[in-house]
Amino acid sequence: MRKYMLVLAALLVLPWLAACAGQPAVTGVSLDKPFLLAPGESASVAGEDLTVRFVGVINDSRCPEGAVCIWAGEVSCTLEITSGEIVNTKVLVQPGSAEPPTTDFGDYRITYDVQPYPQVGKQIAKEDYRLSLTISKKLSTEFGLDERFILSPGESASIKGEDLAMRFVEVIGDSRCPTGVVCIWAGEVSCLLEITSSGKTSEKVLVQPGQTEPPKTDFADYQITYDVQPYPRAGEQIKKDDYRLTLAVSKKPALSGGVLATFDVNGEKYSIFITNIDTIEQVLALERGQSMATIPSGRLLRGAEDYNRPWSWHIDSEDIEMAEVTMELCDGTPSQVEANLDYWIDNVQRFCPWGAILTAVEDYR
Repeated sequence: MRKYMLVLAALLVLPWLAACAGQPAVTGVSLDKPFLLAPGESASVAGEDLTVRFVGVINDSRCPEGAVCIWAGEVSCTLEITSGEIVNTKVLVQPGSAEPPTTDFGDYRITYDVQPYPQVGKQIAKEDYRLSLTISKKLSTEFGLDERFILSPGESASIKGEDLAMRFVEVIGDSRCPTGVVCIWAGEVSCLLEITSSGKTSEKVLVQPGQTEPPKTDFADYQITYDVQPYPRAGEQIKKDDYRLTLAVSKKPALSGGVLATFDVNGEKYSIFITNIDTIEQVLALERGQSMATIPSGRLLRGAEDYNRPWSWHIDSEDIEMAEVTMELCDGTPSQVEANLDYWIDNVQRFCPWGAILTAVEDYR
């Protein structure tokens, strides 16, 4: 009887042992430390609920060392990532002769490198590939108001205490005149920014002229200062993945003690924040249709104000009046003032567009 029981136990254990023998051991690895996996091998990250498994190489079209190719090619492989009880499959693509690229998974950043690199006349067997991985924790993706932060293409960040998140999608175009080159135009760089607020995502194209201070743009109650780096240099190509977008998000300063009047002049808009009590009454009367004084005549001042963007000037909040007739010298458009600002401020001194049409009045009293 005892002999029978031993044989039965052996029969039950053997399949389990065989199954275990067929499963590669899971290697323990640490954050920020590189490690190698062969096809089918797995590694778990110490102290993290994260396991990765190198399934295998899908395709390898990289231009072999010693060969002349019209395309560098690429290698792609499959990586399984397990967190909790959920298994995610990720296809990693590495261009030929490129630095090890990175990919993100949750709060982690994974740097990968498929080895060996092909050589002329040598075939790489599927089982001979190795995947070098380094897993790191991503830096904080939550930042405070007025705090500068940097995003790589595809990265996102949220603003502490605000219902606001943004993602740097990509650089669309970069025509900035490179350092060390003489150009007839400074050029510009444009990039796409996704902004999410109240569950809605909108796209905003940011444009930065070459060799300028970081510009600003508005979104709802926020002002966003941005700067696209690096700046181009003669003879050096910037890869799309190498761009970085520096951002700082601020609350727009609140207006108080006056009214904000917006005017249309031949399709161009500009706004005046008015604190002059008499002029406020004139504007409100015009809005009600009770005044013929349609021309805003105000003293020009240097300096951009958020409410009057994109212009680099604004109108004195106190030295402003509504008129039925003014001298022709101060008649013009906002863009004409912008194009010859020194002349307008130093000589004309006032702006009184005859064709101004009041389009909006916001009361901040």
